[in-house]
Amino acid sequence: MAPPNGSALYTFRVQGVTDVIRSVREAIPAHYLVEIESFTDIKDSIAGVIPEHFESTEFDAAGHKWVLVIYPHGNKGEDGEDHISLYLKLISKLDHGWSVDATIKFFIYDYRRKKYLTLQGPGEHTYDAMEKEKGIAHAIPFSDFTLPSNGFLKNDRCKFGVEVFVADTVPRTATLSVLNERKRDTFTWTIKEFSKLTDGQYSNQFTREGRSWELRIYPRGFGAALRTSLSLFLNLVDFSDLTNGRKLFVEKTLRVKNQLNREDASDSTCSWYTKAKHSKGTVHLLSVSDLHNANKGFKVEDQVIVEVELTLIMLMNDI
Repeated sequence: MAPPNGSALYTFRVQGVTDVIRSVREAIPAHYLVEIESFTDIKDSIAGVIPEHFESTEFDAAGHKWVLVIYPHGNKGEDGEDHISLYLKLISKLDHGWSVDATIKFFIYDYRRKKYLTLQGPGEHTYDAMEKEKGIAHAIPFSDFTLPSNGFLKNDRCKFGVEVFVADTVPRTATLSVLNERKRDTFTWTIKEFSKLTDGQYSNQFTREGRSWELRIYPRGFGAALRTSLSLFLNLVDFSDLTNGRKLFVEKTLRVKNQLNREDASDSTCSWYTKAKHSKGTVHLLSVSDLHNANKGFKVEDQVIVEVELTLIMLMNDI
């Protein structure tokens, strides 16, 4: 008979925290399950981003709204280095003085055995207006998660799930799909008579992965960068279908091209695009002084060239 923590089925080369209870079961998580189609792309894209995590679509359970939060590099704020860290974040607003006590189980799917490794921390977790993210920093050592014999990764795909409170509701399932297969796709906007350009001008629209996009430029800066820096944004034009938690993950680089050498001004970021937040960019892309300095090479004969390079586009979508 296998021990109650289910560890007999797996090779755990590095022991996790002793108060994490492990078990194994066949039943699908009752409240939420997400399948990531390219774990490496997700992990590499958020490396160095603060915080190094990504959030699932929202789901309902026990009368509240939640999201599953996954740290592929571990939650370093809770000493979770070299582990996969799993958390459940409460989205519903709690009034001052109110709290929610939750019993949480996290799940990692085993493709080889067609079972779920179940992970549960000790006792209940208390959510309040100040503490809205709870979970396990040392859910599973990264070396064990990637070990082929454990079965958690199959062709770079993996599944994570969660249950909170009751286990007899219909689960909500989502997929995180790579749309552009990590290719470098660039749109270039050559602006002639740049000195006549007003703030907030749009480029022509262009299509990538079936969606329309456009650049928006502020030559004299936007917001905190007003009169100090050129600001540049990538706007998603057709965002009306991004409802009920659907959202796009975009890894991009915004640039002002240097026309004298290769020393471009650039900024690389990863962003979630939603119906409510469909414009992402940087306000401090290039200082106004460098922009207008003829020796710098960013503006030549009143021409400025800006571009966006789309490295990765992924869609979080409910099934």
